[in-house]
Amino acid sequence: MSNNTKEVKKVYKPEKNKQWQLRKCVKVNGKVVEELGVFATRPAAKRAAIKAGHDPERIAITNLNKAERLGECSKEWAARMYKEVFTVKKVTLERMLGKGQVTEAEAKKFLRVQKPAKKPDSSPMKIAVGSDERNGLTDEVIRELEERGAEVELFGPLADKSVEWAEVAGQVAEKVSGKECDQGILFCWTGTGVSIAANKVPGIRAALCTDAGTAAGARKWNDANVLAMSLRLTSPTVAKEILDAWFENGPDPSEKKNVDRVGEIESRHAKR
Repeated sequence: MSNNTKEVKKVYKPEKNKQWQLRKCVKVNGKVVEELGVFATRPAAKRAAIKAGHDPERIAITNLNKAERLGECSKEWAARMYKEVFTVKKVTLERMLGKGQVTEAEAKKFLRVQKPAKKPDSSPMKIAVGSDERNGLTDEVIRELEERGAEVELFGPLADKSVEWAEVAGQVAEKVSGKECDQGILFCWTGTGVSIAANKVPGIRAALCTDAGTAAGARKWNDANVLAMSLRLTSPTVAKEILDAWFENGPDPSEKKNVDRVGEIESRHAKR
């Protein structure tokens, strides 16, 4: 790690750049205290609430996207906060690059400039997420999707239901195939089982991705609509890189004929 990188970690701490990255907000008695704004971390949000005179026993910390979805804050305030978060990220990134403190790659790593999970019309993307096991990776991916502004629907153990890999894969795939969700994300120990099961549902193109390059290719060349990841192999850091690549890329028009041929093969065998 370079000295510049260490310096960035020291200078650009989340607490010094409130509204940076994580978008945590304070809730008291089920409602967001809008005048406090948003914060980078839960501890920072709680400290601000206590300093503002709120009873620590009545303080809860929530995610901005979740608060908006549950009606715990006004949509106007949430929209303003999203805009401010983006501005703070952009200004800080430009400041760091301008001072030559970091390379662009290092700045993006620490500021986590990421592609939001949104549709072309800027409305939130609805993503079905399922696994046959809940662990730190699944929790991190769900949290990451919410941070990106996605609306998340959970299946299997993620929704506190005992469901095996084949069934949970089918449930997620059917949500995507039926257009109830825009995309799906699935997990099992290797990722293979859920990808096989999901691909049995008409209209599903599930891709097992172990790195960002594979995820980018799956979206560009295969128009993949379900992302499968291995619980055994994928670290939270790699998962975030995979999500970045997945959301940064869209279908390559030059591959449309090939993708259509996949649908033709599927239809031909369905008639047998």
